[in-house]
Amino acid sequence: MIDTHCHLNLKEFNSDFEQVIHQAKAAGVHKIFVPGVDLQTSKISIDIASKFMDVVFPFVGIHPNYSVSSNPKLIEELIRSNRKQIVAVGEIGLDFYRDYAPRKIQIELFNKMLNLARNFDLPVSIHNREADDEIIEILENWYSERSLSCNSNLPGILHAYNGSKKIAEWGKAYGFAFGIGGPVTYKKSYLLRETIKFIGLNNIVLETDAPYLTPVPHRGKRNVPRNIKFVVNTLSEIFEITKQKIEEITDKNAYRILLKNKCHEDGI
Repeated sequence: MIDTHCHLNLKEFNSDFEQVIHQAKAAGVHKIFVPGVDLQTSKISIDIASKFMDVVFPFVGIHPNYSVSSNPKLIEELIRSNRKQIVAVGEIGLDFYRDYAPRKIQIELFNKMLNLARNFDLPVSIHNREADDEIIEILENWYSERSLSCNSNLPGILHAYNGSKKIAEWGKAYGFAFGIGGPVTYKKSYLLRETIKFIGLNNIVLETDAPYLTPVPHRGKRNVPRNIKFVVNTLSEIFEITKQKIEEITDKNAYRILLKNKCHEDGI
């Protein structure tokens, strides 16, 4: 199993992130991707990955909620000096639910982060909360420019996909993967489970978003990577195939987008 989105770099894991990683490996989680939300957490992602090579892989980026206080030029410098280690730009996007940052500033930063991904030929991890129309408009422009300048045709992951039919149709058409985590296990997530069938398993990657979005039966507690097995269980029920097949297909999807250079050497 591969956890494509886990915040081991946040304060909730300050005291035990090494133990959490070992527990995840023991539970069958063999790769964990750690996104940054600002400069400091992006640096921590790289540091953790340096200690757990071939298990932990860093994303760097600025979350929309930190748009006002962060400097995208410093993220560019971080990518440039650690390019061989960094596998994606993220977590980036728009959050119009909380509005911790003015929308105009969020949009400006999002475009700058997307330009970095294009310039360094990196996939992206997209945060979208109540901003479907704006996300689609910005990504369409970026996608067309990116296709002309990059070697890869795999743009990235729509993180924490929530069941939006509009995003499902657009993301599928443009080759994005959909990050599916704990919410798919919730009793009231009928729309999400139905839309997942439309998306199809070949377009899905697993994620926890730990320490957030803890799946049933541990909802209300700190989420950890080993809990991804509960997401696998639910997807197995939705698609009516074995858990092993869910793991196999979602692993291949994650490799194809995030570790395309390692596919051959790891036998994927």
